[in-house]
Amino acid sequence: MVERREKAVDHDEAWPRTYVSNVTSSSVRVLALGEDPTIPLPGREWASPQFVYHYTSWESLRKIADTCGLLMNAFPKLNDPRESKKWEVGFYGSGKPLVRSEVVSEEVERFKANVRVLSCSMGSPDELTNSDRSGHGYAKPAMWAHYGGSHSGACLVLNRLKLHKCIESSFADSIASGGKLTAGDVHYAFNSIEDGSFQGIDLDKIASQTVDLAVEEHLFQHWYGIFFVKHADWSPEVEYRWVAYDPERLASDIIDITGALHSVILGADFPMDEVNTIHGLAQLTGTGSLVVQHCSWDRMIANIEPVEVGEGELKFVQLRRTIATVFNRRAPD
Repeated sequence: MVERREKAVDHDEAWPRTYVSNVTSSSVRVLALGEDPTIPLPGREWASPQFVYHYTSWESLRKIADTCGLLMNAFPKLNDPRESKKWEVGFYGSGKPLVRSEVVSEEVERFKANVRVLSCSMGSPDELTNSDRSGHGYAKPAMWAHYGGSHSGACLVLNRLKLHKCIESSFADSIASGGKLTAGDVHYAFNSIEDGSFQGIDLDKIASQTVDLAVEEHLFQHWYGIFFVKHADWSPEVEYRWVAYDPERLASDIIDITGALHSVILGADFPMDEVNTIHGLAQLTGTGSLVVQHCSWDRMIANIEPVEVGEGELKFVQLRRTIATVFNRRAPD
């Protein structure tokens, strides 16, 4: 079974926007209302929900280039304690449980071990109106610090629909044999009432089925409340994720993303000698041509600049900027 979870209103229709061809490249540039399309704004062409962003360290980036793929992590290996720690599962109903609660909890853990997740970030809804690029999927300093190797890694800009097709293809056999694949944005909860993992299992189901089937049916029933809900403290990540249940382990942990990579943005402290890694990533675009940018920071402002990829090293091309200084004092009469 293949499902795709989306918001009720399509992103592209929900945001007022226009599209123009970027005169500096062959890409499409997304414009905010009233924005002058003749003014170059590096990086703005990626401010669109058609893209998702995956932050990674430079060491992992090298593995991505070598394997042509992204790792889908096992659910218990994620860094959110709600997802990685063991759950105690409750019951409801009038009958007495035929098995101990710890036996059911162990079955839940076995189910979770066969669930794999690929997490990306998206831009915030106000990204098109922020002149300093705050809210853009590739301009999040906390994401660079936590997932991008403390700014020494990179941010992959991926076409969301093409990436979905890659993942769907990888899990085709698993889906055909009873697995499950869904994709969608994460809901951030402020209290445990919205957390589907707190839902108890019906005692009648356990009595009428084997424990593993009762647990599987229960987790499928509360799938989105379990696998697409996180604590509100994670909300700045604006996560979009793919969740796959593969009980027979038919799919590889590495998902071939050839054709889904749009471009790559290097962190402020990315190693200048990782040229071979950048050349290796070019094959993942499906065209052999890769747009490479560099994200530098001027206090709270992310600056996106082109990168020259030479034979032996990378060269960050800094663009000229106009900086206005504002003094906190009254102007003279």
